[in-house]
Amino acid sequence: MERENAMRSMMLVPAILAAVFLAAAFHQWCYVPQRAELAGLAGELEEQRQAAAAVQGFMNMHADEKERSAALSERSAALEKRLPKSMGQGAFLALLEREALHEKLTLAAVVPGPLEEEGGTSRLPLDVELEGDYFHLLAFLKGLERSERFVRVESTEIHSDDGRLHVKLKLSIFADKE
Repeated sequence: MERENAMRSMMLVPAILAAVFLAAAFHQWCYVPQRAELAGLAGELEEQRQAAAAVQGFMNMHADEKERSAALSERSAALEKRLPKSMGQGAFLALLEREALHEKLTLAAVVPGPLEEEGGTSRLPLDVELEGDYFHLLAFLKGLERSERFVRVESTEIHSDDGRLHVKLKLSIFADKE
C-alpha cells in the first residue's frame, strides 16, 4: 500500500506541475493582456470624459452667444446712428426744427460752417439761433442730448429781452470718415 501511495503521489506531481504551468500560462497570456487592455480602455474613457467636459464647458460659456451677438448688433446699430457714415445735414436740420417746434421755440437761423476733418471723423459746425423762454430752451437741449445723433454744444450765447431769450448756439455734428 505504501508503494501504491507513493506511485499515486508520483503521478500527482506531474499533474500538479501541469496545473501550475497552465495557471501561469493563463495568467501570462490571457489575464495580463486583458488587464492591460482594460487599463487602456479606462484611459481612453477618461480622455473622452475630459473632452466631453471641455465641450460642455465651452457650450456653457457660449450658451448665450446668440443673445450676445444680437446685443452687439444692436449696439453697433446704435453707434452707427450716433456717428453715421454720412453727415446727413438734412436729417439733422429736420431734427432741430422738430425739437424747436415741439418745445415752442422759434428757430431763427441755422448756418453751417465748413466741414472739418478730425482724426477718423468729419465735423460740421453749425451756428443756430433760437428764441423762446428758459424752460423750453432747457427742454430743447435735453431733446438734442436724447437724440440718436451725437451733438456737441461748442458754445452758447444767451441774451434776454423782456423775458424772451435770444440764444446763439454753436453745435457740431459728426460723421465717420472711414
